[in-house]
Amino acid sequence: MIEESQLIEILQQIQMNGKIFYRVKWKNLIETWESEEKLCKCESLISKFKEQKLQSEGENEQKHKNDWILGILIDENANFLNDKAEKIVGGKKTNGDLYFFVKWFGGDSERYSWMSNKDCRENIPKLLIDYYESRMTFSEK
Repeated sequence: MIEESQLIEILQQIQMNGKIFYRVKWKNLIETWESEEKLCKCESLISKFKEQKLQSEGENEQKHKNDWILGILIDENANFLNDKAEKIVGGKKTNGDLYFFVKWFGGDSERYSWMSNKDCRENIPKLLIDYYESRMTFSEK
């Protein structure tokens, strides 16, 4: 377990494979990604990070189409006609509809966007299968 006294601050948060990870800055100024489980003794740093994130989101709401969310560039202009998908890195269900978080090739920085299940099935079925297969578990019986 990581003690709060070892860290300076939490810089970023992502969710992958159903788990939450935080990018943390250590007292020795090194930055690493750590799972939420390892940070269970760092409640006040996590609370401070979430409060700052909420405040920042309120101040920056809808400034432009390409928005930074949790430190990741969300490119709402990305599409299957003009861009090549690299991989699917996550998923969510909103109002009964399934969406996948797609990482796109190219550009000066990493670009991501939420794409509907239907669009992914029609345009990137192999990446969708790869995503599902990477999360499957099998019994050894």
